Amino acid sequence: LAGLLVESVCGALSGIAPNYPLLAVLRLLTGIGGSLFVGTGFASVTAWFRDRELALAQGISGGAGFAVGAAIALYVWVAVIHAVGWGGALGLGGVAGLLIWLVNLIWLRLPAEERA
Repeated sequence: LAGLLVESVCGALSGIAPNYPLLAVLRLLTGIGGSLFVGTGFASVTAWFRDRELALAQGISGGAGFAVGAAIALYVWVAVIHAVGWGGALGLGGVAGLLIWLVNLIWLRLPAEERA
C-alpha cells in the first residue's frame, strides 16, 4: 500500500510540476512506488490462492492484468490525454490511484494464516 500511495501521489503531482527537473524527480519516485507494489501484489495473490487456483490467479493478475492495462493505455487513455492534456491526464491517473489505494486500505485483508 505504501508503494501505491507513493506512485499515486507522485504521479498526480507530476501533472502540475512547474519545471523539468521536478518532473523528472517525481516520475522517478512514481516508478519506485510502482516497483514496490507490483511484487507485493504477486505475493498477495500467492497468499489467497493455492494449487491450480494459484496458476490461474497469477495468470490473470500478471498476464491478463498487464495486457488489459496496456490496451486501456493505447485505446482509452490517449483520448483522455487529448481531452485534458498530459498534465491533466497525469493528475487523473494519480487520483484514480489514490482511490484504488483507499479501497485497498479499507478492505484489503490477507488470510489470517498468512499474516505472519
